[in-house]
Amino acid sequence: MSILSHTPRRFQSLICLLLSTFLGVSEIPANEVPGELVENGKFRQTKGGEILGWTREGSVEMAPIPGRWDGAPAEALRIDDAGGVTQTLRGLSEVQTYRLRFRAWRRGGGGNALPAVTIAGVPLELSQKPVPSAAGAAGVDEVEILIIDTLVRPGSGEFPLQVAVTGRAAPWGTKPQVWLDEISVVPVEQSVPLLTFPLEATPFLGRSVLRAGREEEVGLQLSNPSEQSLTARVRLTVPPGVEIIGEAEKTASHWARRSIYCWFLTAYGIPRSVSEKNRSVTLHWKIRAAKPGDYPLQFEVDGERIAKVTVQVPSQFDQPLPAEIVQGEIPSPKSVATGELKIGANFYPGWVPGTGWGWSVLDPYPNRKPALGYYDDSEPEVMDWQIKWAVEHGIDFFNVCWFRERGNEGKPVVGWRSDTLDKGLLKAKFLDQIEFAITWENQNAAGVSSREDLLENVLPFWIENYFKNPSYLKLDGKPVLYIYSVVNLIQQLGGIEQTASVLEEMRAQTSRAGLSGLIVLGEYRGDDIPSQERIRASGYDGMWAYGIEDVSLLSKRKEAAILPDTATISVGWDPRPWQDYMGYWWTPNWLHSPEEFREVAEKTKAIVEGYPDDSLGRRLLLLDNWNEWGEGHWLAPSRQGGFHYLEAIRQTFAPASKKPLNLLPEDVGLGPYEDAYHRWIDSQKKALQKGN
Repeated sequence: MSILSHTPRRFQSLICLLLSTFLGVSEIPANEVPGELVENGKFRQTKGGEILGWTREGSVEMAPIPGRWDGAPAEALRIDDAGGVTQTLRGLSEVQTYRLRFRAWRRGGGGNALPAVTIAGVPLELSQKPVPSAAGAAGVDEVEILIIDTLVRPGSGEFPLQVAVTGRAAPWGTKPQVWLDEISVVPVEQSVPLLTFPLEATPFLGRSVLRAGREEEVGLQLSNPSEQSLTARVRLTVPPGVEIIGEAEKTASHWARRSIYCWFLTAYGIPRSVSEKNRSVTLHWKIRAAKPGDYPLQFEVDGERIAKVTVQVPSQFDQPLPAEIVQGEIPSPKSVATGELKIGANFYPGWVPGTGWGWSVLDPYPNRKPALGYYDDSEPEVMDWQIKWAVEHGIDFFNVCWFRERGNEGKPVVGWRSDTLDKGLLKAKFLDQIEFAITWENQNAAGVSSREDLLENVLPFWIENYFKNPSYLKLDGKPVLYIYSVVNLIQQLGGIEQTASVLEEMRAQTSRAGLSGLIVLGEYRGDDIPSQERIRASGYDGMWAYGIEDVSLLSKRKEAAILPDTATISVGWDPRPWQDYMGYWWTPNWLHSPEEFREVAEKTKAIVEGYPDDSLGRRLLLLDNWNEWGEGHWLAPSRQGGFHYLEAIRQTFAPASKKPLNLLPEDVGLGPYEDAYHRWIDSQKKALQKGN
């Protein structure tokens, strides 16, 4: 039977055009192809710059392909990282099969710049092959042709066809570039099963610490990347020793998008919100374990036209709380010793509602919710909990990012996002139990306008407000200052020699202020010899890294021995909340499990023990990161990791210490600490209503 007999008359002429194009009978100009079914064939651009039939997302343009790559066209649709195009396929029939063909070229990005092609949210598999004619060509590397040739049967209705490109961004790799040549979707007489839709399943625990004998909560968030009205069946399975309180099986069918509120989206003083990327449903179960122990839980998700999903979530039940726990106060910390090695944790001061990128972007990621909830860390009591948890697991200091307000260069210092440090940490009751340092974040905020600005404005501010504080991190009486962008400071001070001169004067000026001098460390997370030489020549005392994915980099830096190095242990890097909702640059994402993190810690410890005696590397070590919830690397207790990452640190660097009780605020009748967050959300909603 002809495929046209299954097709409404108003689409028959379109299908004939598409078939003739696909079979090479004649080329139909893109602006003559009706848009009811699909914009077919090569990409075209209007005089106004629009791509015919497609909605742009991010960095997209029609551009020539450099060189001559295996028959590549003179011009194609170029997409850089975090860019893409979308088109809605209309008038599809459930009984009809379609052949989808796609062709593109890729260059750079270290192999990460691959387009993700989806139809109705279902990913399609790419095949890749190198382009031999590009080998050895000047300025051309890692060229591949990317192809999809597949049969699909989405069903009846409307379905989005999306092409999105993500990849590793500079300066950590070559900026990815992908050129899309053409996409065609044409009906064929073959038959394939209907597409099944993938649901993203995110399990989470209700608390960061589960206790035997107590009713606990476990949850599962389902995210639906399609616009289809699906009904999912979800069953929770528990091992012997755990009971489910209520029904084990639940149904998810009422999908909705939440509003995501973000300070970063504020434009001209008017707060804005964006919709959740996918529609979602969150389900909850109550469970109880009779005895302490490890109990893996399992969720099974299925349903009509739903790809079956099975996810597991580890759950460890601790002993019940002792009866003598005092209510209404935070028990004093019981720190553990790590010898002469001071262990610090990078600390992001972005969790004061209304001053950072905000908690709301974490709503689609319930597993990331901190043990403290959506807190305000300008509250001293909030900082007291974090101090307690840190020192009881071997962390000696917080390395707090310090920002200078943009436009403040050349003037008396005004800090930005300083409430965490000035109102929270420095006012905390347990401040005397921990040390703190600052990282001058001179890349994403203001730097300095001159040598005089640094020596007459910035340094005196640091000395009086931070360096002289008894809790500031000092080695042999010298405050330790971490600087984030070595390159920016060189540019602002006029060169490498000028930077070395200023750093030396900073040490002298700090000594004249009554301290013993100053130790300055420059940030670098690679192993390139010239980069390390530049840091040395600029007058730094040593290096540090904000994050290091591969432990072998530390070994390479150690072998090079350009200047003293201090190790960093990184838990991961997964900034999807910021990528999905704030246009944050795209990178490959990764996250160590607690077990993997402990292995990394052990390997790093072995490297540190090989540093020269009395070197900076034997005295300082950083953890990355304490609380980068949005950027996706955190050690502080949360629904996902509990206290397990902190336990890995304690067991590695203080193996003889006793496991602490790991109390939560609700265990002693304190908290929650979300009032400031809810007030801010209410203010955003009211401002939006007023604006509308």
